[in-house]
Amino acid sequence: MKSVFLINNSDCVRRRLDSARLEACFKANGFRIACKPQEADYNLFVTCSYTQSKRDECFSVINKLKKFKGELIVGGCLPEIFPESFREKFSGRYISTKTIGNIDNLFSDFSLKWDEIPDSNIPPEFIPPFYLESGVGNNYRYLKNEIKKKKNLLLNRIRNSFTNEVVSDNEAFLRVGYGCAGRCAYCAIHKAIGKIRSKTIEECVSEYRSLLGRGYRSFVIVSDDIGPYGVDIGTNLPTLLEALSRADNGIKVKWDIRQLAPKWVLKFKETLKKLIEDIKIDHFLISIQTGSESLLKSMNRSINMDALALTLKEFREINPKLVLKTEVIVGFPSETEEDHQKTIEYLIRVGFNQVQLFTYSDVPGTKADEMIEKVPQDVIKERINKAVQILERKGISCLSPSMEKTV
Repeated sequence: MKSVFLINNSDCVRRRLDSARLEACFKANGFRIACKPQEADYNLFVTCSYTQSKRDECFSVINKLKKFKGELIVGGCLPEIFPESFREKFSGRYISTKTIGNIDNLFSDFSLKWDEIPDSNIPPEFIPPFYLESGVGNNYRYLKNEIKKKKNLLLNRIRNSFTNEVVSDNEAFLRVGYGCAGRCAYCAIHKAIGKIRSKTIEECVSEYRSLLGRGYRSFVIVSDDIGPYGVDIGTNLPTLLEALSRADNGIKVKWDIRQLAPKWVLKFKETLKKLIEDIKIDHFLISIQTGSESLLKSMNRSINMDALALTLKEFREINPKLVLKTEVIVGFPSETEEDHQKTIEYLIRVGFNQVQLFTYSDVPGTKADEMIEKVPQDVIKERINKAVQILERKGISCLSPSMEKTV
């Protein structure tokens, strides 16, 4: 029996879901899933590389995996986001995120093909020990989170053994599509994930009902770019959410909607308000990136920030316990101290519960990479530290580059 060791570098839950589906694909085709790379005939590394630091992290892991006898195959976003450095440093077989179905070509003897394998709803539970030993930072935080999930699952099973009700406290991920419609100035992820490819409403509802039947009540509704869901199949996100809402038939559920760009919040405001009122949506991740409208224009993310703040205030008035999370890029080219202060003030004004602060990083092939007015790294670090101090005094939880978290 052939064996495969699968590994990912974890920052992006969509790539972790890809890893879980790849594992299911190999299992369905008779492969043994190895626990260590030295035990495997094949080592498959699903990469996340949205910044240069993540790229370097990927190459560090690749260099370690090259030392084992099993064939190394690279997947994920690295081959498309950093194609030149990838070709220089790796000459083996690879698939990218948008061509993940080509796994069938790499293993032509598969009896079950990629399209026959259902999408995964649960990302891998544990980071492989090998990855923890690869020299990549922040692994303790990843492992601690995963152990906590495992503990909760065990306690839930013990609790269910004394009742007739089977309800999972764990989250299930309902992925509703793939690809990105945006062209943000700082981002090259669209090169790796391709155009919007939405699942049909029928597919999404079927997955949702299956998860409900398995006892799940907490759902993360996710896509690479969830706002433009349906533009390729003649529907839209409100229609999908309304269909899902009908499908749970009065069952008490919680929805966490992630990576919803601000423009879609404004566009779909009325539907979202209704779902918040029904106490279904209780978490949002809305990435604002900056509180400066002039910077948003440079980022190709123009939005009326006052209208967004007012809308989020209305959401909170409907449900004061609504959890609002966001992401911010610090040090985008030409960002001034005034721009940075506007961002801090906006975060406080809205009252986000959690903010993840990212250090700006040049990515080849993006418009931002060509911009001249770069912000020095020491200035970026100083601004992040300042933001964390101010925001945490206001009760806003912060995640910075020194304490990154899986999203």
